Amino acid sequence: MNIEKLTTKSREALLAATQMAKEHHHGSVLPEHLTLALLGQQEGIVYPLLDKLGLSALDIRRSSESTLDTFPKVYGDADIEANHDLSKALSEADNLRSSMGDDYLSVEHLILAIADSFGSDKTTIAGAINEIRGNRRVTQENPEDTLDALEKYGRDLTSVAAAGKLDPVIGRDDEI
Repeated sequence: MNIEKLTTKSREALLAATQMAKEHHHGSVLPEHLTLALLGQQEGIVYPLLDKLGLSALDIRRSSESTLDTFPKVYGDADIEANHDLSKALSEADNLRSSMGDDYLSVEHLILAIADSFGSDKTTIAGAINEIRGNRRVTQENPEDTLDALEKYGRDLTSVAAAGKLDPVIGRDDEI
């Protein structure tokens, strides 16, 4: 896998997973490390995706942590690499990237590749990703910046008005 073809968030997640493996004294980086690293990203697609799927980030975190607690610890200055399961998942994520017509491997591809760590099946997760992502392709290194730009930088006046929290003067230029 070419590291130049990873989005910024994907690269950050893999680095965080490697760091987590070192901190836990594990001999290799596991899919559970990646799951926890993805859950550590407060911005991006992970939490909106979990909300859409009705999954609890806390439950996924606890499950991953309890799985990691069962792995043996290794002490010393050994090189830490991805274990077989994570290598296989990364290869699958790259295949998903290619089949989805994306230029960069993004967090969505990683989540699909380790779907079982999130407690859901790939078909359900893929459907939720398509709803969030729409027909957009990942053609840049920071695609997360373009997701939900309206929600991030705008204000939905219709929902504010429905909640009765809109200033009654807005839109009444003639009356003023």
